[in-house]
Amino acid sequence: MEIKKPKVETYYICIDEDNKARHHGSVKPNRCLKTADKLETFISKKKWIERLNFYGVKYEDKNYLK
Repeated sequence: MEIKKPKVETYYICIDEDNKARHHGSVKPNRCLKTADKLETFISKKKWIERLNFYGVKYEDKNYLK
């Protein structure tokens, strides 16, 4: 799976074979990310954080709704 030069910042969660969030972050425009894991992608930071919470990952940025 990969994210290749997105037009806008794209948030991702890499899901391992046990269906757990292995890595997460974002890819800025003109950057790339390639992984062997299943990849969930989001344009909305709010939806990305909600999905992280679903996987039990706490996101610490209190300004994420801005």
